Amino acid sequence: MILIPGFFWRILPGSDLVWKPIEKVQEKGYNTELTGFEFNFGESIYEYESKRDFNGDGYSIWIYEIDDKTANYFKKPNADFFTNYPNSDFRNKWETEFWKKTPLNKEEQKFLDFAHSELDELKFELEDLLNEKGNYYAYEYYMHDFSDGTVYVGNIDFYIICPNRKLIVKINHNT
Repeated sequence: MILIPGFFWRILPGSDLVWKPIEKVQEKGYNTELTGFEFNFGESIYEYESKRDFNGDGYSIWIYEIDDKTANYFKKPNADFFTNYPNSDFRNKWETEFWKKTPLNKEEQKFLDFAHSELDELKFELEDLLNEKGNYYAYEYYMHDFSDGTVYVGNIDFYIICPNRKLIVKINHNT
């Protein structure tokens, strides 16, 4: 009885030998749903995850390296990258903005403002990436309606791919 929970909670020695390959397969599936291209993340460059409230409210940002093969693919992605991804089934009842070339459309600034974070430990800001030629961005969002008739961005998954820098940025902000 003690071994089974230890295996699932990954505190049993050797349990990572099973879980790591499973996570890599899940990661490839996630990235395929996100971009239409199957790949794994490289080294983590930056990661921040706030504590989450009981309902999931919080903020997270992950920046990963991508390998040469993945970077080369995103220099000239397939046409369906711009029309089918991120897969609209990713988030239930959220709106999807498919991948677009940078620079960021000024009409979409409120979505970046909601997703924005100061990246103190890096040599660039999100705006740098979104103004740099050759990059892509996409996002999925949920708008909160208030009783006074106002509507605000309340949840967002924001993504940036930088083939020349060999980076992918994933942001989640929920309120």
